[in-house]
Amino acid sequence: MKIRVHPSELTGSLSAPPSKSVAHRLLIASALSDGTSLLHGIEAGEDVQATMDCLKLLGAEITHTGEDVLQVRNHGLGLPKDVIFPLRESGSTFRFIVPVALMIGGKARFQGSQRLMERGIRVYEDLFRDRDISAALFNSMILGVLSSLGAAVIGTLGAIGTLRTDWRGKGMMEYISLLPMMTPEIILGMLFLAFFSLIGLPFG
Repeated sequence: MKIRVHPSELTGSLSAPPSKSVAHRLLIASALSDGTSLLHGIEAGEDVQATMDCLKLLGAEITHTGEDVLQVRNHGLGLPKDVIFPLRESGSTFRFIVPVALMIGGKARFQGSQRLMERGIRVYEDLFRDRDISAALFNSMILGVLSSLGAAVIGTLGAIGTLRTDWRGKGMMEYISLLPMMTPEIILGMLFLAFFSLIGLPFG
């Protein structure tokens, strides 16, 4: 028996399987957003269902409005007293819900399968044990507050002085003062990096 296959163009349609990783992120982003979100193409498997259950405990309303459509509403998220988040075996739910719970504030417990708990959360353990990261966070907050206060005082005095006086080069100075706002942050970062490297300032 001989079969001859002739080349031809493919026709038809193909539906790609939904991504669990994207589904977790869409659900959490929708729960944190104001108003109502409609998510299409979400397949509620065990891992995605775990994320949905955790978000519902935080106060999000998640309902099915169609075969593959989820409606997510944010009525004000909060952390109930003595709440236990059912993680099942979803490592993604564990990694995503922990920072959300920390952001809201309060105490919470996370309960998952034995296999999930055996994996551990090394990334968070290392993060909270690293004193350098904690010190860097504290220093960044102090620096941010001080620089904001200094910029507010200097900017206000400069604006009043520029408005009430008239001197040569005033237009050029106003243009230069606007450059930081017109220059993309990544360009400023690269310039500062090159400048610090030229003067020999150590990194880190």
